[in-house]
Amino acid sequence: MATMMMPKSEQVYEDLREKVRGMRPGSRLPSIRSVMREFGVSQFTVDRAMERLAEEGAVVRQASRGVFVTEAAGEGASLRPHVIAIAVPDDFSSPVYTSYVRSLEEEVAKAGEAARVIRYDCRDRILQGFPEVEIDALIILPTSERLLPEDFAALSRFSVPTVIFGRVLRDVAIDCVEPDDELGGAMAAEHLMGLGHRRLAVLVSEPRTVVVELRVQGFCRQARMGGLEEVEVIECGTQMGQRSAIRAYETLRGRLKDGVLGFTGLFVVSDMSALGAIKALEEGGLNVPRDVSVIGFDGIPEGAVFRPPLTTVAVEIEAVARLAVEVVAGRFEGSQAAAIHRSVPPKVVVRESTQGVAS
Repeated sequence: MATMMMPKSEQVYEDLREKVRGMRPGSRLPSIRSVMREFGVSQFTVDRAMERLAEEGAVVRQASRGVFVTEAAGEGASLRPHVIAIAVPDDFSSPVYTSYVRSLEEEVAKAGEAARVIRYDCRDRILQGFPEVEIDALIILPTSERLLPEDFAALSRFSVPTVIFGRVLRDVAIDCVEPDDELGGAMAAEHLMGLGHRRLAVLVSEPRTVVVELRVQGFCRQARMGGLEEVEVIECGTQMGQRSAIRAYETLRGRLKDGVLGFTGLFVVSDMSALGAIKALEEGGLNVPRDVSVIGFDGIPEGAVFRPPLTTVAVEIEAVARLAVEVVAGRFEGSQAAAIHRSVPPKVVVRESTQGVAS
């Protein structure tokens, strides 16, 4: 009797499963194209094999990053990884939100779990209803709007471990992790004062959200503690949906037309809008940093290629993401500790947009 040959898709699956069992959790598998070349099969065949491994919990697939081995793979792929949903507002187009999501996906993969990004209506301020998909935990990125009592009520109804990412809600019994925005504002003031600047201003180039308020408060408080009686607060009047870099540019250009600026050190509340601020200053005949030192906030990668490269208060995004996933992991393990509220300090990355005040 003739021996039946194993279907190609089954052969690819069996070989990949054996390979995965010998790999360390968190390791990335070869690309789909590499597997196609190795076995001489179509992308459809490889995708089928990868889907089976993902269903068994042996691997987790991440869009645009690849396929990663989970902890369960070494145990014969008998365990399904936890599915951790990352809930983001449906208009999260800013590079900061994008960095948050990317870092969370990476940390979830390192933990051997599966990440799933879900979107909610940005008009709701925060995820209001439980997702209509099977998940084991939620990490929610709220919008920048101030939350209302009904938002807290919605959060209390979730039946899985839930972490608020990017905001600490002091009066709510729910796990929260955030970058310390108020401390970051203070660090910006300290950096400028350390360079000898005594005439400081803050450009409020983003909508007046909770996060922005904290940055401004921290900056002004630290300046006062450093002996400065007055910090100029320049309002751009930016509304939700408006481009902050353009509003920053227009506001400073208007100021320059009206007369000489009264400051030598400028804190811009976001890196992206600092680009517009620098352009306005230089078009007005001022050199950055010789005439005006400029420091931003967020630490976006693009800041390194601004002209001049932007000094910034950089959010430790990876550290905040790691902490969020660690909090979730603790809840998976049965932790009944009181709500965890943790803030991660940022750091000042010094580049070429700030220098000592001219004597």
